[in-house]
Amino acid sequence: MMDDRFIDLAHAYALDSLDTEEHAAVAELLSGPASDLRSEFEATVRQTRETLASISSTTATAPPAELRSRLLDLVAADAVTSAPPQPPRPSEPSQPSESTPQTDSDTNVVAMPLARHRRTDTSRWRTIAVAAAAAVALLVGGAVAGYTLRGSDQTPSTTEDVLAASDAYSASVALTVGGTATVVYSKENNAAVVLLDDLQKPAPNAAYQMWLVEGTNAKSAGVIAPEAVGTRTQVVRDIGTATTLAFTIEPSGGSDQPTSTPFAALPLA
Repeated sequence: MMDDRFIDLAHAYALDSLDTEEHAAVAELLSGPASDLRSEFEATVRQTRETLASISSTTATAPPAELRSRLLDLVAADAVTSAPPQPPRPSEPSQPSESTPQTDSDTNVVAMPLARHRRTDTSRWRTIAVAAAAAVALLVGGAVAGYTLRGSDQTPSTTEDVLAASDAYSASVALTVGGTATVVYSKENNAAVVLLDDLQKPAPNAAYQMWLVEGTNAKSAGVIAPEAVGTRTQVVRDIGTATTLAFTIEPSGGSDQPTSTPFAALPLA
């Protein structure tokens, strides 16, 4: 059975992201005599490529060449959203709202279930492969397909748990302030991973804030620091029974309740 090193090499080989030393190791294995290791390696490569093929056929566009560096940046930049302490919820919100917040323009939100394939163990390539699907959607505007790969028995992070969850769903929306937001959420894990692509810097003394919305109630899901623009990921925990993730522009430091109309909203149900 392959160890973690060859598992990672197989996934990287299928993703065409090997360095010179790794290429040499794979070439040595594939040019050698038939063996169980070689058979399992080739099967893993084939499985990975089949999944990538389904992703690119869904998007009808080949993944961009810069995908690998974008993925590594996204995974490395993963930061947990820390929501400020909340006062008791008022019976009525400070801003009129519907069960799904109104946006200041019509946007095309695409939501679909992620693949229901799952393993109990994880590796860096599982995270990268699932992020690859999301990044493809961010870069070319297609649908998101999930993929779970096996690896070491290290404890998975919240991000990995969400991306690998059997009930994981994804939705994407273009932001009127510039950029794209994609959310992958799992009610089973009570968390969501938000990928912000090409987010533009807010006006001076302003900040973007995320909200978990249920009915007429809105709870802060975290303030996006003004310097945290560009492409990044954030984890939102305790999504509970919220049905919408909304984005507003608030005074620097954030607000207890929304003070402006949401400029984007993503479904969480």
